[in-house]
Amino acid sequence: MRHPLKGDVQEHPRTTLVRRLSNLAVLEPVNIVIFGVVAFVLLPAPLNAVNVTGFVLVTVHLLIGGGYWAIKVRQLRARLPEPPFIGAFGWLRRLCEAGLIAGDIKRLLRTRRLHRSHLYLDMRAHRR
Repeated sequence: MRHPLKGDVQEHPRTTLVRRLSNLAVLEPVNIVIFGVVAFVLLPAPLNAVNVTGFVLVTVHLLIGGGYWAIKVRQLRARLPEPPFIGAFGWLRRLCEAGLIAGDIKRLLRTRRLHRSHLYLDMRAHRR
């Protein structure tokens, strides 16, 4: 960082880290708005159950991510040994995993086959 009167000023590494994590805590929820505008306004995706469900799932994960970065900032600022409320994130992780598994099982029961990811299919098609 450059101070106008003193020239170059060395920032404390903790200050730099807190600033970067604070940016992440803010940008995760900002991405929700950006994704919503891009998906439903700029690319006018239809407002059907699949698109809305996908958007809600992304929103939940971004909110969880923003919350995690916020508690990391609090931990660093207060010099706590562990992030506050970290146990809640363990439960949130399990809840998200259960939701993904339930969706996969529902799809498996409906189609009676496993689905290969697009990444897998692209990698297989473009193998060298």
